Amino acid sequence: PLEGREGYLNDGIVTANQLIAAFTTELWCDLSLRMLSVPSDVLGAQGAIAIKERALHATRALGPSCRESHIFGDWGVEEVAKVRKEINREGSGDGLEPTYRKELLELIESVLSTLK
Repeated sequence: PLEGREGYLNDGIVTANQLIAAFTTELWCDLSLRMLSVPSDVLGAQGAIAIKERALHATRALGPSCRESHIFGDWGVEEVAKVRKEINREGSGDGLEPTYRKELLELIESVLSTLK
């Protein structure tokens, strides 16, 4: 099953770079960004935030490789900034606990730092 994939294995072990490269195709990169804009009217506010949090983690992990393979060097920055604006509306009645909001904003800043 691994014939012709000699470049992927080193004594049967996949390296971290090879694993990340497998998930930084254009489709995977776009998917992580699309999940950042999941509609809350479909999933509810809490469900949408939970998915966005997971997407932020994915974007941070995949970001450097996605940015390198993307035509534009600003891959993901605009999408993550939109999520920051959405999360940063304290007192908006979105039901987020202040501590969780702070953690999400710290995650977002970490993602933006990784992408720049």
